[in-house]
Amino acid sequence: MNKQSLAKLIKAGESETLEFKERWTDTALETLSAFANQQGGRLLIGVTNDGDLRGWNGKDAELNVLASKISDLVKIQPSVEQIKINNSNVVVIAVMPSGLPIAYHGRYFKRVAGTTREMNADELGRLFLTKMGITWDSIEGAFSWDEFDLETINDFINNARPRLPHLNQNEPVSRIFEKLELLHDGKPTRGALMLFGKNPQRHFVSAQVHIGRFREGGIIADDKLLTGNLFRLLNKAMELLSFYLKVRLEINHHDIVRDASSDLRRKEIWDYPLDALREALLNALIHRDYFDASGDIMVRVHDNRIIISNPGELPAGMTVDELKVKGHRSVPRNPLMAKVLYYSGLIEKWGTGTTSIIELCKQSNLPEPQFKSEKGWFEVSFSSGAPDLERLDKTMPTERQKIIFEQLQSSGKISVSDYALRAAVSTATAKRDISDLVSKGLLIKSGTTGRGVYYRLSDSTVSQTAQTAHKRLINGSHSRKKGSSESGK
Repeated sequence: MNKQSLAKLIKAGESETLEFKERWTDTALETLSAFANQQGGRLLIGVTNDGDLRGWNGKDAELNVLASKISDLVKIQPSVEQIKINNSNVVVIAVMPSGLPIAYHGRYFKRVAGTTREMNADELGRLFLTKMGITWDSIEGAFSWDEFDLETINDFINNARPRLPHLNQNEPVSRIFEKLELLHDGKPTRGALMLFGKNPQRHFVSAQVHIGRFREGGIIADDKLLTGNLFRLLNKAMELLSFYLKVRLEINHHDIVRDASSDLRRKEIWDYPLDALREALLNALIHRDYFDASGDIMVRVHDNRIIISNPGELPAGMTVDELKVKGHRSVPRNPLMAKVLYYSGLIEKWGTGTTSIIELCKQSNLPEPQFKSEKGWFEVSFSSGAPDLERLDKTMPTERQKIIFEQLQSSGKISVSDYALRAAVSTATAKRDISDLVSKGLLIKSGTTGRGVYYRLSDSTVSQTAQTAHKRLINGSHSRKKGSSESGK
């Protein structure tokens, strides 16, 4: 490494693969073991946490002692070099990923958002399996052959025929599973049961989809727990989403003129593109961490957004930004299950799922979906672009402030003096009321000083909330039934 590369590293700041130490302490051995357990990394000695250079003042002999200590106590062979930058020496210790779990004093560590943490029992078990190349879906289970659903298997064979023409419905199930690599020592794997089982939740309770419909005000209108194999879960979830969402028919008059019998003349337009929702559900089913039994796949359907989340962060080294690049790396957490879904035609190309979701939303003139990966969970959030009525509850104007919206209805703008006169309040009170609405994002200020200053509804997405509030207030439609529930549609 040269000094230019080192300068770039320091400027980038600490991360999962980079840590700064002002001086050497043995706690650095925990960080080095964490690097080895994940995607590797570099430890810089002579740099503060803020990236300020303090320098390393030790001698070459001390570096040799340091390298020996790392080798003896952590059992790894890192690269250790000294680089001079801005008249200060910095020690760079580079660690490669290890093929085996690495401990320090009998404890195992990992990197999380630029910090080093000890692994818990579940994480440690997962680490050992990962280092041995064992995935959740490849582990055999004590499943009887009666637990598998022949209808699902036959449906899969029919759908997979273009990609797997050698599969035969008349073959024994064991032979079919062998061809799909879903057997281990002649026994069905967890992946086989999750894909083709009648009731996988009998063995894996959390391998279900929890879906709910939430109305404004946080009212739970519907709440369902979906069970079954992966194919059934996908179909059930999509049926329920289709039930919750609105659809309208768009008639193309050009098609009617060209061909009165054309099916293209009537087009269903959904609140959200169903293909994008299906892709997000597929990702959740394939990439969820089934080792983590603490949570279900969650689907929350609100009036203006849908959130789909699953246990399991992105793989180490992969970022949310990478998901937005077409043809990005595909690292399925359950590769055998992913391969079967590819054969079935549910997955068309590797590394295109998230970019397809983005493109489908753009084609429907919807905001770009948001991806989040943190604290053991991954989430994709779809927005309809409509006002956030739950946020509206927190920003609703007072009875006196409604006068402002009445004025806006008639003239489109209002000044402090206009409001003070109409509300019969002091100028100071009028300023406070208007400033409150500005701080909540309901109004924006126009003009500079004096009589040239006036206020109007915002033009941004937040202003849509204000306009909705305006209509509801003026029309007297803001009242709700408190504590009542509504039907699922």
